[in-house]
Amino acid sequence: MRPDVRPGLLALALVASSAQATTPVIEPARHYAVSYPIATESVAPAYVVALPQDAYTWTRPDTMLTDVVVVDADGMQVPSGPYQPLQSVSRRVTLTLPLLAVPPAEADSPGPRIERSTNGDIVIQPGNITAPGPVKEWLIDARTPINLSQITFPPTQVSDGADVQLDNVSIDVSDDLQSWTSLVRQATILSMGRNGNAPDVTTVKIEGATGRYFRVRIVSGSVHWATAGDATVNLAGRVEEKLVVDEAPRQWLDVEPTRTTSSGQGVDYDYALPAALPINALRLKRGSDAVARVDAMSLEGTHLSESLGTLVVTSGQGDGSTTLNIPAGRRDALRLHSATPLREPPHLALGWVPDRFVFLPEGPPPHQLFVGSHIESRPPWPIANALASLRKQQPEGWRPAQATTGPGVRMEGEKALVTPVGPFDWTRVILWVVLGLGVLVVGGMAVSLLRKPPTGPREAP
Repeated sequence: MRPDVRPGLLALALVASSAQATTPVIEPARHYAVSYPIATESVAPAYVVALPQDAYTWTRPDTMLTDVVVVDADGMQVPSGPYQPLQSVSRRVTLTLPLLAVPPAEADSPGPRIERSTNGDIVIQPGNITAPGPVKEWLIDARTPINLSQITFPPTQVSDGADVQLDNVSIDVSDDLQSWTSLVRQATILSMGRNGNAPDVTTVKIEGATGRYFRVRIVSGSVHWATAGDATVNLAGRVEEKLVVDEAPRQWLDVEPTRTTSSGQGVDYDYALPAALPINALRLKRGSDAVARVDAMSLEGTHLSESLGTLVVTSGQGDGSTTLNIPAGRRDALRLHSATPLREPPHLALGWVPDRFVFLPEGPPPHQLFVGSHIESRPPWPIANALASLRKQQPEGWRPAQATTGPGVRMEGEKALVTPVGPFDWTRVILWVVLGLGVLVVGGMAVSLLRKPPTGPREAP
């Protein structure tokens, strides 16, 4: 009888599977270098907090700030992510603006010339000969681009003895007073006589029109609007306003050169920054030199990585300084090269804008900002979708409330930034042992079967 090896093989399979099985455990965020307490002054559905300057010491540039998280009092992460402020907000407005009459011209004579001033105002230069008769063309300057929804004209004078005055107008839009786009080819407006009980019809609905300048032409009829600048028109629509208040202010940091070396006939001044800050501007102040010209470069180790531009400062400048705007990026070392020797090292200041993070206040307060980790990272929360939903629910122009950070508290420090050495992987060893035992069991069974004498009947010779 052959031995039944199925129980043994099943046991081996269970041992192998148990060697690979792991139980996922959700734990609070712990493996971070430093933490900052977050203070909020009011209750809000979302908050924005700026990253402190010393926090850049603990977050590596290659992480793209994914090692910055917000946690609740239990240490659990809450939805957070980089804050993208609104560049502008759309506001509904009604503007009352003058109707500017374009003088009619005689046939075969130069017509009026329409120009823009330096600030964009409309300037109408009449032609040499002005034709008698009513004005057929009018211009409107909205002063700012407006997404127009309707335009309301002033009532016109009704002829004596008439019940109504009917006029047909066309409306065009332009951004430069040169190229015009037709909005309404023919719209009817009417004004009632003195004895009319019905209201005037002077409003024209418009869709899909955005521009600063509008042109109104009389297709048929004869309007009697004032031509001395007294006639006004009402424009209703939406305008885009830039939200400067939602922009993070630029901060300045004065730095001193850490190394000075001769380079040809000139000098190199190297600056080791306290952290890899998101620099977007350089400012050079004049010292005792009457004139200084330096070329700015960023460094990676001892090698040049990027040319940033040239700064020149002279004694004739008002405040004795010059500013160079550069592409924003995290840099931890800079070099200024002067082709001529300077009496004293350049006085350099770095302009930078701190990164800001928005978070939703889930979990028990108070919340904290954790920075710097080689193990943990921030998951891709759908923060943009959450903010878009909140903006629909909140009043127009809403933005997250401001939060501030307190002094940093050291957690694991440099240990959190070191690549961890994982524990010895016993799984592979156990698997090989199990496989080896399986081979021995199968081999033993084969040898046992080969040594066993045959049990069937023998044939007669």
